[in-house]
Amino acid sequence: VTAFGRDCGVYCDVSSLDAGDNEIEVHRLVFWPRTKSPALVLSNRSGGRPVQYGKIRLLRRVAAEQSSVVDDPPASAEPQRLAAAYIATPKFAETFGGAENLDPASHLSIDGWNTFLTAANRLAQHLRSTGYNGAIISVAANGASLAPIDSLGASPRFDTGPLSAAGADPMRKDVLEALLRVFDREGL
Repeated sequence: VTAFGRDCGVYCDVSSLDAGDNEIEVHRLVFWPRTKSPALVLSNRSGGRPVQYGKIRLLRRVAAEQSSVVDDPPASAEPQRLAAAYIATPKFAETFGGAENLDPASHLSIDGWNTFLTAANRLAQHLRSTGYNGAIISVAANGASLAPIDSLGASPRFDTGPLSAAGADPMRKDVLEALLRVFDREGL
């Protein structure tokens, strides 16, 4: 089983289980499968308590890949309070399932523009569906970046596009600019 970056966990406090509450907890995970037969792996990390789970449903949302453009609020409207998601590492493309391209010459998986644009659109959809109106996203970490920052140099740590033998990326991508444009379009 290979991980595609979308995993999660649910922790139940022992005291809440012992209290006898019959409350039902619902946990939702939005993902974009790369197959028509996705797999769900459940794991119990407790050595002393059995796992308990109820009905598991897999629902398909019928929507276009890109969300619709949001109308700007009227000028007289009060400013909206910022509710921002925090993404600590520049791996949002991996997290939101941006498909990589196979470079036939080098046999490497390469991050192309489509990888980052797909992930940016999915991130915008996810932010909207979970009630956020913004995001704080790290675009530089560990000596690499998703923007052409000269002081960090060029590193394929978060963008493998320059490794393409076909030379598809002769200039470094400015993924930050693409994110800003998608967020601007979506009113985030």
